[in-house]
Amino acid sequence: MELQILENSIKVYKGTNPEVDSYSVFWDNKKLTETSLVSQLQEKNATDIYICGLAYDVCVGKLVSVMIS
Repeated sequence: MELQILENSIKVYKGTNPEVDSYSVFWDNKKLTETSLVSQLQEKNATDIYICGLAYDVCVGKLVSVMIS
């Protein structure tokens, strides 16, 4: 089975700077670079967001903690 990407899905690039870790999908760990996720969610008037991933203790957990705060 292949991963199916929906037409209206959002693509966010993170971890593009090899000098800085990026656990959150909003910012890199040093908060030097913000991703496009917030503006894309606002454009779509998103109210419900479902989060999934492989490593809750790192990327997924960081994302959820940033969203809550």
